[in-house]
Amino acid sequence: MVDINRKGMRRVSLLGIALLISVGLLGACSDDDDPDDSGNFQVGNQVDDDPSLDAGQETEDGDTTSSDDVESDEESDTGGDTSPCEDVDCEDGQHCVDGQCVDDDDATEGGFDCDDAYSLGSLAPDDVTSVILDPSGQPNLLDTSCSVDDESPQAIVSFRVDEAMGITARMAHSDHLLVKELRVDSCDDAAAVQWCDHNDHGWIAEPDREYFLIVEAREGWMVGEFLLELTVDSLECTPPDEQWCESDTVRGECVGGHTERILECGYACDEEYRECRGDRCDNPIVVHDTVTVSSDYHAYQNHLDFKESPACSTNQTIGLETVGSDVVFSLPNLSAGQTVFAEIENEQTFHVIGLMKDCDPAAASHSCTHADSQDGELRWEVTDDGDYFLVFNPRSDSSGEFTYTVSIDN
Repeated sequence: MVDINRKGMRRVSLLGIALLISVGLLGACSDDDDPDDSGNFQVGNQVDDDPSLDAGQETEDGDTTSSDDVESDEESDTGGDTSPCEDVDCEDGQHCVDGQCVDDDDATEGGFDCDDAYSLGSLAPDDVTSVILDPSGQPNLLDTSCSVDDESPQAIVSFRVDEAMGITARMAHSDHLLVKELRVDSCDDAAAVQWCDHNDHGWIAEPDREYFLIVEAREGWMVGEFLLELTVDSLECTPPDEQWCESDTVRGECVGGHTERILECGYACDEEYRECRGDRCDNPIVVHDTVTVSSDYHAYQNHLDFKESPACSTNQTIGLETVGSDVVFSLPNLSAGQTVFAEIENEQTFHVIGLMKDCDPAAASHSCTHADSQDGELRWEVTDDGDYFLVFNPRSDSSGEFTYTVSIDN
């Protein structure tokens, strides 16, 4: 039976095959009673009339965490040993449902396998789409990456968007701890997995892609009826996370599709890379005498981390994590006897200033010729002719403004 309201809520009641089974088996599988703690009976998803079951807290990236997360195998009911299909061997052309062998041709209304996923069509912006599903009694055909067994049946919905949109998926009205996994362009290919979660989860959907949400039990084989809700939000800017040069010294970016940010580069905006000059090793700020750069930390990105590079510290004995926005300078054609001086004006966060012979952002570690991680300034006399790189690398992800100066004494 289908009851759809496209603007508000779609409610789809998908019923599996009703099988005649004994009273004893029904008692063991009841959603109302689980005396022997079998199956996946643990309540773990939002229920509108019980606020205590919806205590997730929002994190910085928009996901939520639950105070009742079941992460420990010792605390979770596995339930897999009680599956009625555990010891049932069916003939070719049949599969097991609740301990009974049924023909593969006994089709359902759809929504329980990849070849017949329930299609929500094209999702509309600024709308909420809901679907009620119950895969109980369906065969187990695939396994999500965040479930811990392969006994559970699954419900599968598919959808698409006509333009880039933000989507948040949540599940509710379930007596069982369920997980949902997103796959893109392929439902039955595990390599197509984008994420798997039991909490509310948001992401940006792109046009010309087909999306599949697969829902099953996190543990055990009991699923029951649940509501899957998709909230669709229009984006404030597109493409998400795109960068561009507004002018010779100013760059813009679309942050997560929701915020357009305009930032002043400390030196120049490079049209080829669509980023501020100095943002990476292959797009450095070139120094021949003296260069001073003042900018906002947000104008640059983090590409170099010195945590595997003990040589890039004052004592050269321990690698220091540097997760802030690094700025790279190129010092070409240095001659032995010249002096390189680098300093941070009004240092507000701890930095590593590393002077290197080579600058490779893909390298796991970097060898520094000389470094400072304590004083906010570095002075070094060139020992060998050649080309060098100098990096200002904050040890924390900072906000605010900075001023860096690099000079070469000729």
